[in-house]
Parts: sequence; C-alpha cells; structure tokens
Amino acid sequence: MPSDNLKSKIESLLFVSSGPLKTGKIARSLNVPKDKVIREIDCLEQEYRDRNAGICLIRSGDTVEMGTRPDNFPEVEKFLSKVIKEELTPAAIEALSIIAYRGPVSEEEVSTIRGVNSQIIISHLLKRGLIIEEGNPPKYEVSTKFLRQLGIESVRNLPHYEKYHQIEISEENEVQSSGT
Repeated sequence: MPSDNLKSKIESLLFVSSGPLKTGKIARSLNVPKDKVIREIDCLEQEYRDRNAGICLIRSGDTVEMGTRPDNFPEVEKFLSKVIKEELTPAAIEALSIIAYRGPVSEEEVSTIRGVNSQIIISHLLKRGLIIEEGNPPKYEVSTKFLRQLGIESVRNLPHYEKYHQIEISEENEVQSSGT
C-alpha cells in the first residue's frame, strides 16, 4: 500500500470517528503494522503543522483523534458557545461548566455546587457525548468531543482553570454560610 494512500485512509478513519482511536485499532482495521500507522500519523501531524491547517491531531498515549487547531480557539469558542447556548439549557451549561472545571466530579458534588439535583442534566450531557462517566461510584469529566468542539487539548486550557479547579466545595459552603 503506497504511503500516501495509507495516510489518506488513516485520515479518513480519524475524520469519521466520534472519538479517539487506538493506533492498534487503526492498524488492525487497515491490516498494516502498528509502527507503520504511527509513522503515517507522525507525517500527517507534520503536514498539518507545515501548512498551518485548521485541524490538528490530538494524541494521548496510544490514542489519536482529530481536533481543531489550538490557535483558532477564540473563533471556535465564539462560534460553539453560540451553538451550545442555543442547544443547551442554562442548567445544562452550568453543570457542564462545573464538570469541566472540577472534574472528575461526582453527581453529588455537581448537585451540591448547583444547589439542586443534577441527575437528569448529567444524563442529558452523557447522551450528548459532552461528558464521560468513569469508576464506581461514577465520576464525570468532559469528553474529548467537548474538548474538540472547543478546540482545546485539555481542560487546563480553559480560562482561569487552576483558580476554579482548586476551590474546595467545603470552603465554598463555609463562605456561603458565613455570609448569612
């Protein structure tokens, strides 16, 4: 299989995938050695950088997926925030923000911060693929789909992430209760 053809096929698989793909899965799907897939992914990634493309590859360990270029974050954020606001209720946006900044976080913690039961909203966000559930008891964090839609590689790239991620729930409650 010619290199450009393999690279093209890998690019197509990444494009149609709804999330990250393991390099081994790509190799099995295309019936080629994994090291060859990794080399082609490296080449594809370099091509995107060289031509200043609007897309990039997001890699985490042995997984890779397509995403938008981080430099385009302001434009992507502006566009998607309008789309998300049109499609999500204010309560869903609030819960999603808590999960983005505080995750991994339990349903109980989201409900405590919001002051209302968040079970239905979390279920809605899971169905939309904006958050993922892991562990037992379950904890929630934003999905790579959410990151991809915002054009960022990590929640750490969210504005003021460190400030809001570090706030303890008990401190918030103490501050709220001392003011009353």
